[in-house]
Amino acid sequence: MLRRSTRSPAGLLPRVLRLFPLVLAAAALGHGEAAGPGRTLSGKALRAEIRFAADMARRGLWREAMFRWRRALEARPRDPRLLNNVAVALEAQGQREEALATYRRALEAAGGNDPNIRANYERARWAAEARSGGDTPEDSRP
Repeated sequence: MLRRSTRSPAGLLPRVLRLFPLVLAAAALGHGEAAGPGRTLSGKALRAEIRFAADMARRGLWREAMFRWRRALEARPRDPRLLNNVAVALEAQGQREEALATYRRALEAAGGNDPNIRANYERARWAAEARSGGDTPEDSRP
């Protein structure tokens, strides 16, 4: 038998709001379950993972974004845009050397033809040269 609550809706709202962060956390943890351990993302799950990563990056959650983009790279290891996105996330986290190497991989995967990736690579290379006093190893040039 259903019983009608005698509590007012106003009293229920604070309890619901306390549970809201838990619901969000559970949803975030469950996101992308289509590709469990050892599985490669594909189709809708891959597109959802990439969109989720971009959303995390927009929010400044670079580690989460990089994690998601790296999962997507398992399915498309030579995708220049994914490589570029990982490099941006690495750079945002202060991992400049690895970012520069990843930008280089992205530029090579794009055949050197993507102006956005080239601009990111050149900017990162210039910053590396400035930090090292102008002595950048030859292997940093495409």
